[in-house]
Amino acid sequence: MLSDNHPLLKNLEELFKIEFIGDYEDETCQVKRVGSISRITRELDDNALCFNLRKFKECSDQLSNMKIVDDLLIFNKNTYEVVALQENRKVPFWRGDISLADNEISYSFGSISFTFLLHIASIVSKKEIYHLIKAHRRGWVDERLKLENGLFDLNALLCNSLRLDTIKINTQKEILNENNINKYETSYKFHLAYNLDITLIPQRFLEEILGSNRIRSMREEDIKDLDVPKKFYNDDIVSHYILAISSDNLVIQYLSYYHVIEHFFIKISDEEITKCFREIITSESFSYKKDKDIMRAVAKIKSFYMKKIIDDNLSYNEFDSLQLCLKKYINIKEDIIDKLNGYKPELIDFYKNELVHFSEGPKVNLENSDEINIFTTLAKRIYFTRNSLVHSKDGEMKKYEPFKHDRHLIKEIPLLRFIAESIITKESKII
Repeated sequence: MLSDNHPLLKNLEELFKIEFIGDYEDETCQVKRVGSISRITRELDDNALCFNLRKFKECSDQLSNMKIVDDLLIFNKNTYEVVALQENRKVPFWRGDISLADNEISYSFGSISFTFLLHIASIVSKKEIYHLIKAHRRGWVDERLKLENGLFDLNALLCNSLRLDTIKINTQKEILNENNINKYETSYKFHLAYNLDITLIPQRFLEEILGSNRIRSMREEDIKDLDVPKKFYNDDIVSHYILAISSDNLVIQYLSYYHVIEHFFIKISDEEITKCFREIITSESFSYKKDKDIMRAVAKIKSFYMKKIIDDNLSYNEFDSLQLCLKKYINIKEDIIDKLNGYKPELIDFYKNELVHFSEGPKVNLENSDEINIFTTLAKRIYFTRNSLVHSKDGEMKKYEPFKHDRHLIKEIPLLRFIAESIITKESKII
């Protein structure tokens, strides 16, 4: 088989359900669709597709000499490419790629290059590629991708079919390196923001792209299947939740979900101290005529509201409220384990075996038979991470550094999202 000549050809065949037919030494080859699902080429006959083998060889050779940073950034001395999201939607991209160039350097933002497509083919699974294909590609083909011979350019068709856009920088001289690539990228981003009011947000991790698709696949993806709302929800906490969903900033996402939980800290604390106080004054041994009994009740209230004991930078006042909130609202199996199994099952073992790298949030065995231990370690993992994001200062050991620690923070967000969603729904009321 032709694809036996290169593993990336095998990857393309498996991911896009096609088969390359011809001689590897030829400049082009034919393409045959395989299987019942070929979303990109569904409306095309097999004899309408053409794959450029020469371009494949050039791009695969280029990719083999490029450095890969995180998941979605590749570069060498002349070329830089990173996935980016257009955050400001005021200016539509009907004009095509946004390109700027002179004799020394060129910048552009638009569909991924074929070299980048090959990189994607080397890191994603069959299930993940399904989520990366644009919805409108299901049964529609861009006529502009037709070659002079009347065949469709499959190389370009594959690039254009993915819902990924990239910032691309190309230079005539070999000047790009690890120390300056971010500077060139920032120059282009500021230029577009200042002149066109367009904001480009680089996304270096595959999980940033796939996370929302995993959520949709867990729930009702088609709006036709949704019922009208049956409940009223708390306005304040829904605002925090929507802010988290709408933001591409991982810190904002995490803290916004945390604010949903934090909203009930005072309420939960008041309920707990009221319960403790009631137990004291209704005790058989309590007498309002005895000063020592009155002082015992006062001491209990003081101990709850005025704890300032610090243990490994943990303030027990807020931590206690967080732990009480989790115990009140969260069913570990239904609200966390079952949802993680539907979202990304391997996260359960990740939380069990890995600390939070930048905050030293402890491991959490969600399947532990000791529920008290689960809530304690879960609260610490959340609280330590929150503190690292909010209170980090120069010189501190437990410090979150933007970009450097993003690959660790992104794994903590699904956990907090499912907790926040459970609290919102449990505080709702039937209309």
